[in-house]
Amino acid sequence: MWTVGQFLWPLVFVVVLWGLGFATATLAGLRNRRFNVALAIPLSVAAVAMSTLVHVVVPLSFGWPTVVVVLAGAASVTRLVRRFRGHADSPGLRGRGDSSSEGGSAVALLVVLGMCSLTALVVVFLACGGSWELVSQTWDAMFDANATRYVYETGLASPLQISDFVHPQPVHTYYPSTFHAMGALYMQLTGSDAVVATNVVAAVLAGALWPSVAVVAAWIVVGPARPRPTTMALLSGGFWALPWAPLGWGVLWATALAAMFVPLVVAGVVALMSPTQRLGRRGAGALVVGGLALVAVLHPRIGLIFFLLLVGLGCWWVAGRVVQLVRTGEWLRALAFAAPSCVVLAVLIQFLRRFGRSSSQFGVRVWPVDRSPLLEVQGYAWNGPAGSAAQPITALAILVGLTVGLRRREMRPLAFLALGAVLLDVLTATVRGVWAFDIVARFWYNDRTRTMAVAAAVLVVLAAVGWRAMSSWWAERIQAFGIARRMGAAAYPTIVATLALVMGTTAAVPYLSERYVVAANHPTSSLVTLEEVEAFRRVAEIVPEGELILNNSNDGSALLYAYVNRKPALLVAGLEGSTPNATYLRDELVRLELSSICRWTRSDGIRWVINNGRAYSGGIIEEAASPNLMIPPGFPLTTERLRMGHTVLYELTGCPS
Repeated sequence: MWTVGQFLWPLVFVVVLWGLGFATATLAGLRNRRFNVALAIPLSVAAVAMSTLVHVVVPLSFGWPTVVVVLAGAASVTRLVRRFRGHADSPGLRGRGDSSSEGGSAVALLVVLGMCSLTALVVVFLACGGSWELVSQTWDAMFDANATRYVYETGLASPLQISDFVHPQPVHTYYPSTFHAMGALYMQLTGSDAVVATNVVAAVLAGALWPSVAVVAAWIVVGPARPRPTTMALLSGGFWALPWAPLGWGVLWATALAAMFVPLVVAGVVALMSPTQRLGRRGAGALVVGGLALVAVLHPRIGLIFFLLLVGLGCWWVAGRVVQLVRTGEWLRALAFAAPSCVVLAVLIQFLRRFGRSSSQFGVRVWPVDRSPLLEVQGYAWNGPAGSAAQPITALAILVGLTVGLRRREMRPLAFLALGAVLLDVLTATVRGVWAFDIVARFWYNDRTRTMAVAAAVLVVLAAVGWRAMSSWWAERIQAFGIARRMGAAAYPTIVATLALVMGTTAAVPYLSERYVVAANHPTSSLVTLEEVEAFRRVAEIVPEGELILNNSNDGSALLYAYVNRKPALLVAGLEGSTPNATYLRDELVRLELSSICRWTRSDGIRWVINNGRAYSGGIIEEAASPNLMIPPGFPLTTERLRMGHTVLYELTGCPS
């Protein structure tokens, strides 16, 4: 049964993030309340990302105070810079304070963003079968949920430390940690377990961050009048490829988080190539550089995908400039312009080729191809990529935006970025074994969910351009009807945008449910069921905190750490154990000579063994359920301490301490 309390703390979390960001924008001197309302959540999330970088050089314990300090520092520096430059406000964001109507609009936008947040929370809650406790039954969820617990327990949020807990020795490789840091913040606020935290944060990103970024990007590109910020927030919900696709596949929570900031970079690119009153060239350049750096921090693969799109856009611009010079007979200037660009492009290609081949982190995955390029293009025509449910409202806005973008010179970079993003995704989905494409596709595992998310991030800005044109056309024509005077011209775009939100979220529920509640009830795709979660809580009552449990990570027992803070020796399927001999012990325990069992287990500090009963085969790494952890009846040195459903816990009682 649903209760208010199930959504109370998630909404409190949204309010806290929004309040911190709004206060920061206000203290920084930004005076437009509507803009500050939209900017608040992105500012707070960006501050969390910056806080994780602080921990690279400053050994502080991560938490809410760290985020507050970063936000306060950002507000202070921004205010000082603006005062030094003599500006009362940023270009295009200046205002004479808020009039009563503007204040009312800010309240309306806040209400709409709150509605979007609640809608996303309901979507994820429904997908979980009515419980925040059900983990996504996907391979990556094991690492992400456990990493969230790790940040909460240790205070270590540095992206150079986040993955150390799954290895016997620190590896200090970069892994984006902002998502896990946000989960740790939720745990600090509520005292929940890590699985609840990851589910809530995923919903908050989809319902609060994504529409807020869409509003800010639309504001920069087309202004605050049309589309109204409220309708743009609603319209952003009519996309499936972002935020929902990466929240179901993988699961790619960090990927989704990074892609949600891409619209800001897109807006900066448009403003940089065609400066407007809202954002000058200097501000646009800062937004592009800073935004791209933020995206790379949040997830380098997403940053690389968009960087390659920018390279393609740059090639188009250079080619256009060269053609223009050739037409005027300036051959030497054309050559001088083209030659350095070709050299830079050749060096970039060579670097990507060598780096990709020399790094073990990158490799081309042979994903199955079940759709043709024609079908993929048709899917984008109705904004239903990868065979997802059609989204006709947003599709129409995108097509109108593309038409406007190709016709208007200042919007042409946006149109070409969108076409390039769609082309890249179609190639990723359908091209296999082509050397020239494999050079770059290896950097995102040739996985179209990642490129599809970037494409959606660009298309949402294009949809804003189309929605503006549609709203203007609509406003001119509906005034002839008496109902328009009674309801107001703005009501109609709002109704249609709300319908887009309903259609987008309706498509998201069954998709996510397949990865949560449906998969949990399937014998081969189930990772952890709610019944096994209860068994984990019983395990926590028996096993003291801090003691290691030998396990088979592929039976779901790796999530003991995320759920109840009991440390299994193997925390992620397919990776080495957190102790030197964990993998060996998992495979050989019952075959070892009795005289050596105690020696091996004692060397790793293991005195508990758990078997969760069955193998998970729903991920990339498929392992058989380890029969060696099914301790035979009467096996020496062990005592059965718990049997609950599939879960059996043993203690190594025959080994001296």
